[in-house]
Order: sequence, then C-alpha cells, then structure tokens
Amino acid sequence: MRELSFHSSLKKNLLHLHFPTLAKLLGRLAEPRPTPLTDAYVQSTAQQTDAGEHTLLHTLQTASENLGEDVIVAECLDHLAAGIDTTGDALCFLLYQLSLPENSAIQDKLADEVHNNREQNFEDLPYLDAVIMESLRLYPPIPMSQPRIVPKGGRVVDGWFVAEGMVVGAQAWSVHRLNGVFSDSEKFQPERWLDTESRREMEKFGDGGDEDTGQGGV
Repeated sequence: MRELSFHSSLKKNLLHLHFPTLAKLLGRLAEPRPTPLTDAYVQSTAQQTDAGEHTLLHTLQTASENLGEDVIVAECLDHLAAGIDTTGDALCFLLYQLSLPENSAIQDKLADEVHNNREQNFEDLPYLDAVIMESLRLYPPIPMSQPRIVPKGGRVVDGWFVAEGMVVGAQAWSVHRLNGVFSDSEKFQPERWLDTESRREMEKFGDGGDEDTGQGGV
C-alpha cells in the first residue's frame, strides 16, 4: 500500500489552488502516477465470484443497477484507499488517547459500557460514540483546509461579503480547537458529545462532494 498512499500531493494541490487554469492544462499532458501493484490486486479481486455476502464486492456485484467491472474496480479502489489512510489514522489516534495514563478512567468507563451491553449494536452505545467523536475532533482524518472558489455574484457569510472568485477554506484541525466552539478544546473529554447539539460543529471527514468515504469504517 506504500505505492498507493505514500506520496506527496502538496505541490499538485498548491498548483490547483493558485493556478487552476494552468493545472488543468498540465493535467492533460502529465502521465498519471503509476500504481501497477495496486491496480493488479484490485482488478483480480473484483473478478472473484465467491465474495461473502458481508463484503463490498458482493454488494456491488449484486446491485440492481448491474454495474460494469470498471465501476466495481473503481469503487473497490476508492474504499481501499479510504480504509487505509483516513480510517486507519483515526483508529490509531483513538487508541493513543485511550492508552494515556490521564485517560485511564475514560478507558475503564468505555470498557464497562461495552462489556455490559454485549447484545447491543455498537451504534447504540452512547459513550463509545462519544469517545470516537472526541478522538475525531482532536485528530480529524481530513485536518487540512478544503479550498473552494466563491461562485459568481459573491456570497455573504455571517455579515461579511466575500467576492466571487476568491478562494476560501476552513481547517477542521483549527476549528475543532477553538475555545469559542469547544470549551477546554485541548482536553480529551468525550462527555461533551453526550449533548447531541455539539455534533453540528464537527467536520472530521470533510463535507459535501469531498466527504471521505472512509468515515463508514470508524
């Protein structure tokens, strides 16, 4: 998976941000970054006919839309990448927080909830959900700004006029650490999420068309 995910896209992203027209022209000329090992693995997997009913591949192969092999391969590749980077990072930071000595009480409370509710779905355990949300707040898998160009005519945001053509964005990492939004923002405090109103402030996996598919794995 080093081939698929261990690369720097900073230069490319900056080019698209500051010189979008030039970036489009260069994109037509540049050769796509080769990923032969990943492509071969995903394509061979997508051709399997005995995938279990619980798998993404089985769901795609039995979809009512009768999806073609190219669409199935693309979907599998997207979910593979999302599951490696964003979901894996989110779980690593969650385990890190729970392992800290100062969070031992949180770990014990979480363990009690899970052990005492073995018959319930994980989605129905409020403290488990709160712990996950708090970890995602402090360490959002998509922490950087997601730039957008203001559409024609401009927009008024919170009383401020933003002219058309301007590039705007907000970093989830920074927003989630604003004390004006979250009290004691640097503290790992899952109890804050037992109040569902706080969920409006989260932008952990991005939003809109760039929302990350990996959030389903957390």
